[in-house]
Amino acid sequence: MNIKVGDRVKFLNDPGGGKVVKIVGNQAYVLIEDGFEVPTLLSNLIKDRDQSYEEISNDFDDDDFSMTQHQASQILVNETENESETEAVVVPEFSNKFKPLLALVLSEKEKHLREQKIDVYLVNDGNYFLTYVIAFSVLQKHTLIEKGELEPEMLVKVGTFSIDQLLENQGLSISIIPYNKKAYQFRNPLHVLLDWETLNVTNIQAYVDNEYFDDRAYIIDLVEFETAEMQREKLTTTLPRTEITKKDTKKQIIELEEVDLHIDKLVSAEELEHMTAGQILEAQLARFTIALEGAIKAGTKRIVFIHGVGNGKLRYEIQKTLNRKYPHLTYQDASFAEYGYGATMVILRK
Repeated sequence: MNIKVGDRVKFLNDPGGGKVVKIVGNQAYVLIEDGFEVPTLLSNLIKDRDQSYEEISNDFDDDDFSMTQHQASQILVNETENESETEAVVVPEFSNKFKPLLALVLSEKEKHLREQKIDVYLVNDGNYFLTYVIAFSVLQKHTLIEKGELEPEMLVKVGTFSIDQLLENQGLSISIIPYNKKAYQFRNPLHVLLDWETLNVTNIQAYVDNEYFDDRAYIIDLVEFETAEMQREKLTTTLPRTEITKKDTKKQIIELEEVDLHIDKLVSAEELEHMTAGQILEAQLARFTIALEGAIKAGTKRIVFIHGVGNGKLRYEIQKTLNRKYPHLTYQDASFAEYGYGATMVILRK
């Protein structure tokens, strides 16, 4: 059944309905009673038959009400057969804007975030067509959620989940191939693994007002995320190690090494602008691991990690890593006179 602008419709998967005021590609904008325009897929709509029958009946005088229900139904059938085709998507002449986004939208108004439902959307804010595959990821195992094609300047709902359902998985695996049906600038396929712990999806402050949805949402630019991940991987392989050494008469022994884990010491201000809180923590822990492994191999006696006070998250993660991966090492708070409360000393050898 074709649906066109002006039709009264009902939602298939949700209560209520309204009037179609705009159609773009395979998506319709429905004006509901509250005065809001709700975007939804055409496949999620059916015509409001009751409303259509009323409108048809009103076109006849009182003397015509002897018309049978079969005759009225036949008029509806004829009207449907004569409807024009849905407006086709406008294919851009040339594509060079590649901006896929993942949006986590608060769909309920519960007091606690863990009790709310999260609507997950893929948003195409560019002028490429996107062939996409989205799956839950646990270690190396992937479970398909959604696949398909997304037209330029359109969005698709991937699913609705609770926070606990999301956290049962490590994160989302997203693969996207951009193209156009006409000319386009070549873009490499995008492959990202969104880690829920890194993104900190339980942080209510990450859900903000935005230009795409009426409700607050956590918007993730997938291109920027991929770039930040590549920078982080490069960072973990190129970070220098600062050493304070004392020389022995026989050989050079590193008595003490200091490693400053403040993020402004690890990345440039420009790189920092594009990093989330989770990415910052991951970069700091990567620096910690590289420095500790290097110190162990070099025979360093003690190494001090300067992490600052902050909210205590980095200090907690450092100690958790030491307890889990290096149970043979001893650690303690570093000298208060030198570092205050913001440093941890690891003793590697006596």
